[in-house]
Amino acid sequence: MTISNVGIASVLSDPFGKTATEIISYLLEHTADSMDEKAVRKLIKKGAKSKSDEIIEAIKGYTIETDQAKKLELARGHLEYLDDMITQTEVELYVRMMQNICVPGADFLLPTMNPLVRKSLSALPKQAIT
Repeated sequence: MTISNVGIASVLSDPFGKTATEIISYLLEHTADSMDEKAVRKLIKKGAKSKSDEIIEAIKGYTIETDQAKKLELARGHLEYLDDMITQTEVELYVRMMQNICVPGADFLLPTMNPLVRKSLSALPKQAIT
């Protein structure tokens, strides 16, 4: 993103975290001329609030060319696909594990799981889990 003059990776510890992801999405939808600093500040999550001014400075004057935007779109699609596969795998492992555990109320394991897995499991009919 340095080619596009987007330097948030040098400010934020996780360039693929929630704050960075939401800011990049915003930048892809707007031009440097139409960037609303207040809107960007609203995208900054708790842990990064203290770096708000640095983040704004790191993205001022950005230009994302169409080829760079396409690469970002493809990379994000791939990351979303991988996250989905991880969630599906964890759900499948949990379902198989629960079939072999004969402990009533073994849902005690749910709090330790990935939030996406918990959400997926809560959508399953109870007979699919036990």
